[in-house]
Amino acid sequence: MDVSRTHAVSIASSSSTQSVNVLPPPAPFFVRNGRRYPRDRPNPLPCDLAELQRQNLRTMLVSSVLGKPICCPPRFLPKTHQLRILDIGCGTGYWSYLIHQHLVSSGWKAPSFIGLDTAQSAPDLGKQGMDWRFVAHDLRRPLPFSDSQFDLVIMKDMSLVTPVGEGTQQLLDETIRVLKRGGALEIWECDHAIRCLQLDHSASFSRTSEEELTQAKKTATYPINSATVFGEPQNTYLHQASAWIENILDARGLSATPGSRMTAALLQEPDDLCEIGFRRVAVPLTETRWERESGIDWESKIFPDQEQPTKDQGDEVQSVLTDEQAALRATALMTVVQILEGLEPLLTDLSRKNAEEWARWWSGMKGNLLQGRGAEHGECLEIGAWWARKR
Repeated sequence: MDVSRTHAVSIASSSSTQSVNVLPPPAPFFVRNGRRYPRDRPNPLPCDLAELQRQNLRTMLVSSVLGKPICCPPRFLPKTHQLRILDIGCGTGYWSYLIHQHLVSSGWKAPSFIGLDTAQSAPDLGKQGMDWRFVAHDLRRPLPFSDSQFDLVIMKDMSLVTPVGEGTQQLLDETIRVLKRGGALEIWECDHAIRCLQLDHSASFSRTSEEELTQAKKTATYPINSATVFGEPQNTYLHQASAWIENILDARGLSATPGSRMTAALLQEPDDLCEIGFRRVAVPLTETRWERESGIDWESKIFPDQEQPTKDQGDEVQSVLTDEQAALRATALMTVVQILEGLEPLLTDLSRKNAEEWARWWSGMKGNLLQGRGAEHGECLEIGAWWARKR
């Protein structure tokens, strides 16, 4: 037996094994249709510039619809000291920036911010006059802070990051842990499945505060409460897309309708949270047929006790929206289409359409929604803000 040859084979075999073991791990992202997607993460949306721009646009939209970038009562945020604020899943930090501007202009001392996210997308906001620090952290793990560190913790769109159940509960527990006693939690979410707002909303308006009614009148949006009636989207494209989105998110343990779960999740923490409140608003994706045909008057709709001038039934109403109100709805529609663009690879697979069929569906969808009046039946984007105080 040739011992030297056997030894050489052994070394070669060992070297080959070692070379396999030292291969670098798979890249954390993969590219499809020109978009960059995270690997091994629940979030099905891409991680790229276009998605960051969509997030900023959605943040601006929600802030405009709600009338301010933070909804928890001012008494939750003491003016006696510099507030410490934690932005979980901060993205570009745009929401933190809006809150900073709002608080400073309203008489608070300039707050201190920590932005937390898996990877840094935010610019150095310190150059814009903010006390800002970014911390990279896997949001599936416990927060890297000791107990009772923050006066305010904010979270936005975490329904696409944390699975329903254990994942959501762990994040909520960690948030409560790092809040100071008396500190505030504020959560913003938008539903991902589209529903259709029904015609008569008199009962919804009658159960809404005057401040919210005033904002609804200004923005031509509809407050959501227990009296609000929704139905399935009548637009064929939005009906199909919503069903596909529900399947995609359900397969990843995520919720397509986080707004329906949020209040209950906070109420399940009675030992830790109190003074729980929320605002939910429906933003139609375009001017609706029933608004246009009835010539809806926002003064009479929202303040029905006030005497309004009568309208000639023969008058043709061209539009019931101001330019600003129409722009808000166009922005809401744009962000919905942008989400569909981000999910396109998954939607293509789920639809089981071939390339030609999918291209025809996609072209028809964009033309129907962006160039036509495809969402005139009342299809809407549902947004919400929830807040609570730590005991």
